[in-house]
Amino acid sequence: MVKHIIVWTLKDMPEEEKTSVKAEIKAGLEGLKGKIPGLIEINVRTEGRLGSSTGDLMLDSTFESKEALEAYSKHPDHVAVASNKVRPFTATRSCIDFEVPLNLGEIKVGYPDCCFMVGKEFFRYRTGAIIIENGCLLAITNPTSPYYYSVGGGVHMNETAEECIIREVKEETGVDYEIDHLAVVCENFFEGHDPAFDGLNCHVLEFYFLMKSRGSQELNSQSFGWNGAKESIGWIPLDELPNASIKPDFLKTRIPEILKAKQPIHVVNDERARK
Repeated sequence: MVKHIIVWTLKDMPEEEKTSVKAEIKAGLEGLKGKIPGLIEINVRTEGRLGSSTGDLMLDSTFESKEALEAYSKHPDHVAVASNKVRPFTATRSCIDFEVPLNLGEIKVGYPDCCFMVGKEFFRYRTGAIIIENGCLLAITNPTSPYYYSVGGGVHMNETAEECIIREVKEETGVDYEIDHLAVVCENFFEGHDPAFDGLNCHVLEFYFLMKSRGSQELNSQSFGWNGAKESIGWIPLDELPNASIKPDFLKTRIPEILKAKQPIHVVNDERARK
């Protein structure tokens, strides 16, 4: 990782104008997060300055690599902010860039699940179940989630994906389902908004299994999500999926294709590209 830190002093201007300029610089630079590849974190400090300070505001940013920092410096969105909101109002600029070795102590592991987090970067290995009964897809949600998602969950250490989905389906539906076949391998990238993931850059590798029909929608769900919220089950008619609030998006549009396919389908669901 690379740290990129800048301290600016502002040109002479009334204090009220300084406050406005600092707010504009902060909004402009922090608004670059999610728009520039390799930019991990970016914050502009404008408050809490001690009397011993010689600068007016500070940029504190983190990048994946030196190459990412160089690309950031030339990126049109960054150039626009620097040209329009920073340089016209700053008198001096002091910069320091340095490499930060990764400390293994900074890695948080979600044992027993196969997941880990470094700073705001979150990775998870998950399975999902595609369960269809009477022309409806089984989905699940909870009070903290703004959308439905598939039955399933994190693969445990030393557990196969098949073992995981059998376990998760039983835990979340209260009934036993058998696997038909592996249907989808999904690389899922998104920014977390659920309280459990809020503000995280999420990278989830998901194996979706088509489950054999039991011929009944009767379930016995007593499931709680990993954030402790009580989960609720819903059956969504297949013809209503395109307009349903369900994620990942391929569940809205590609179920007919998935049901016909004889081999697993590879899906990349990248919500970052929509920003």
